[in-house]
Amino acid sequence: MENPELKFIGRIVSPATDSGALPMQGVGAQAHIFDEYSAALDDIDEHSHIWLLCWLHEADRDRLKVVPRRIKTASPPKGVFSLRSPVRPNPIGLTATRLLKREGNVLFLEHIDFIDGTPIVDIKPYSVGWDSIFSAGNNSTYATYAKMDVRDAYDDMLRQAANFHGDACIGTTLGMRAAYLAMNHFKCDLQTKSLKVTVAARGCIADAVQGSMQAGNKRFTRLEPPVGEIVFIKDDARLELTVTPTKFASVEAVLAAPDKEVFSRIAGESK
Repeated sequence: MENPELKFIGRIVSPATDSGALPMQGVGAQAHIFDEYSAALDDIDEHSHIWLLCWLHEADRDRLKVVPRRIKTASPPKGVFSLRSPVRPNPIGLTATRLLKREGNVLFLEHIDFIDGTPIVDIKPYSVGWDSIFSAGNNSTYATYAKMDVRDAYDDMLRQAANFHGDACIGTTLGMRAAYLAMNHFKCDLQTKSLKVTVAARGCIADAVQGSMQAGNKRFTRLEPPVGEIVFIKDDARLELTVTPTKFASVEAVLAAPDKEVFSRIAGESK
């Protein structure tokens, strides 16, 4: 087979210039599309999210196994096809991102994990019906998070919770903190079938807990009125949390606060 011709359609413009220093959750950036592809952008702003495919021009193409970047402790390397690592034989990067706005040939995007100057290969619309698989399993497990810095684990879990809820707000962050605490209390994956939760809290907190657990109605129950109580149960063990009445000023404040400031009551029983 002859090598196909790969045409770059634009480039990333980003404040991030060093891939080694790029935050794990990415940064706000822009996709500048070349003039000859302007017509291909027509109607793209009918979509709130898009898939962005880029050519990772600085990536190592020779290694087939690497240690996941988000794991800070000693860990055996994994095959690159099981990871989102830029290291791979054909370094094509894939990111789902929110399309904030379009101005001519410029797309304003969030959570972009490509550095400045990265060539863009293609753009496709994100489809909720086709691309969202709520129950899908992956390596975001207790074993993985236990090897990560706490703040990196928070950022990773908040991204998942926010994707389910629709926004990374203060309530979503509180719900994520509850899910993280439960995961460590029971020392199990949040997707464990025997782990169940009852949430009597406002919608964004409830959404974050449900999204973090990927829990359907057999494992997740929401009660009214929203009194700020969350109860996790696994087999014969319980973890009961009461969300603090303290009003946090920002998502960052919730992320930085110790557990005892996020929850006014933490009552746990282990089996």
